[in-house]
Amino acid sequence: MTEEPYISPSHEGSIFVVGAGPVATIMARELRIAGVVIAGLWSRDAHKAEAAAASAGVLFFAAPPAQMRSADVILLAVRDDAITSVAAELVHAGHVGAEAVLVHFSGAQSSQSAFAQVRPLVAGVGLLHPLRALASPETVDSLSGTFFAIEGDDKGRAVCERLCSALGGRAMRVASEHMASYHAAASIASNFVVVLLDLAHHLLRASGVDDEVGRQALCELATGAVKNVEKLGLPEALTGPIRRGDTKTIAAHLQALHSQLPEGLELYRQAAQRALVMANKIGEAESSQLEEIAAILAADPGWPG
Repeated sequence: MTEEPYISPSHEGSIFVVGAGPVATIMARELRIAGVVIAGLWSRDAHKAEAAAASAGVLFFAAPPAQMRSADVILLAVRDDAITSVAAELVHAGHVGAEAVLVHFSGAQSSQSAFAQVRPLVAGVGLLHPLRALASPETVDSLSGTFFAIEGDDKGRAVCERLCSALGGRAMRVASEHMASYHAAASIASNFVVVLLDLAHHLLRASGVDDEVGRQALCELATGAVKNVEKLGLPEALTGPIRRGDTKTIAAHLQALHSQLPEGLELYRQAAQRALVMANKIGEAESSQLEEIAAILAADPGWPG
C-alpha cells in the first residue's frame, strides 16, 4: 500500500503553490501558519509572485523550480479560465511529477473537468473551494471554521480533506456533476448579496441618507438577517411585509423603485416572488393576502415610461 501524498510538517517540499493572487497568498500563508511546509510559490508574473510570497512568508521563485517537480501536492490558485492550460503546460513541460496530486480552488468547475487533459499523467486531482469571500489577504485573519467544498478522485479528495483539516476548516463534499449548482448557490449567497445591498444603497441615497451612514446601516441590517438565518433556519428567518401579507407596502415599494431606480424593478419582483414561496411555508399571512401580492407583482402597473 502506497503512502498517501500529504503535508506533514516534517516532509519538506510536499506542497507547492502556483499563483500570486489573494487565494494563492492566503492559502500559502494559512497553511504555513498551520505548520505545513510550503516548498515555494511561483507565478508567471514574477513581481506579483515575489510580493505574494513575501506576504505569505514562503519562498518565491521566478521560474518553475526543482521543488515543484518533487512536490507531492501542487496547489493551482490561478484564474478559473487558466486552470486547464496552466496545468497542461506544467505537466507537459515536466515541472509536475507523476506522483503529484493537482488541486485547484475554483468552485465553478470540477477537478475532473479542469484536469481532464492531464489526469492520466498525475497521481490524483482534487478541488478545495473555500466557501468564503477572499477579496484580499488583509481581510482574512484565519480560515479556521471556514466551510470548504471538496471534490476529486480518491487521492485528490484525501489530500483536500487533510488540507481542510490542517486549516481548521469544515469539509463539505460535492459531487462532480453538481459543481455548477454548488457554485450558483455560492454566488447567490455572496456576490448577489452585495448586488442587493448596492440596490438598497441607491434607494437610501435617493431618500436623502448619507452614503456612509447608509452603507453602515445596511451592513448592520444584513448581518442581523444572516444571524436570524443561522439561529432560526429557513424559511423562518424571513421577516418583512411579504411574510405579514402587507399588500399596500409591496405596491408602494414597486412605485418607489419605478420612480427612483427602475432598473431594480425586475430584481425586486423576482426576489419578492421567492419570498412569497417562503411566506406560504411559514403560514403567518392569509392565503388571500399572498395571492393579492402575487397579482401585484405580476401586473403591469401602467406607469408612464
